[in-house]
Amino acid sequence: MRKLKLALAVIGIGALTLTVAAGTLQAGADRISFPTDFEHKYSLYGVIDRPDLKIVRFFYVDKPSLKAAKAGKPMPYGTTLVMADKKAKLGPDGQPVLDKDGRMIAEGGWIKVQLQKKGKGWGDDHPANMKNGDWEYASFNPDGSRIADQKYDICFGCHNNRQSSSEDFTFLFAPYLRDHKKG
Repeated sequence: MRKLKLALAVIGIGALTLTVAAGTLQAGADRISFPTDFEHKYSLYGVIDRPDLKIVRFFYVDKPSLKAAKAGKPMPYGTTLVMADKKAKLGPDGQPVLDKDGRMIAEGGWIKVQLQKKGKGWGDDHPANMKNGDWEYASFNPDGSRIADQKYDICFGCHNNRQSSSEDFTFLFAPYLRDHKKG
């Protein structure tokens, strides 16, 4: 009886593994993993103040994609773009404090980390109105856990207006390449 229970447990673990493995093949955020230590392993290419949200946004790209990407061309498959938010330092009036250059001052750790990643054929699983080429999106808490109730339709909708081949559904990365990396 003990051997039978052990065999069933092993079969159960095998089924669980197949279920998890199958989950990684589905379209959507499950295809994207949290990039640990991205602020050191990726390249920072932009910082945006968001006074309306009282946050400072930091934009990173994985280094191989930065090296391979060409201005005015679609981004290479595997490109991973990170948008990570920190709270803005607030003054006594509840408004963001600005530095000597008029920029908001970020403080504390990350409060949200969002990713945009491109994979070959990833767009095939989406209806036309929810397709951004082969890009997918994912949102994480700072500890790397997924934000379970995140709705990605807003990501697809917002990025859809950046569909030209020179923009490739990106907001800051394509202009960064155009302005900083020729060819």
